[in-house]
Amino acid sequence: MYCPARNFILSFSILILIFGQLYGLDPEFKNVKSWKWYHFENEFNPDAEKTLAELGLRHKSIVKFKPA
Repeated sequence: MYCPARNFILSFSILILIFGQLYGLDPEFKNVKSWKWYHFENEFNPDAEKTLAELGLRHKSIVKFKPA
C-alpha cells in the first residue's frame, strides 16, 4: 500500500545520509576555516579561469581536500 508519509521519511533519511557525509554532521567539521587542495599527493592551487584539462586534471585524477 502506498504511503506518502513513509516515502517522504525514507527520502529524507537518504538525503541526510548523503549530505551528512558530504558536509559533515560532526561539530568539529565546521571549525575548519580553510582547506588545502591536493592533486594526488601534491599540493594543488586551482585557478578559476582555467579548465580542468588546463589545470592538469585528467580522467581518474584524484583531488583531495585537507584542513590547512
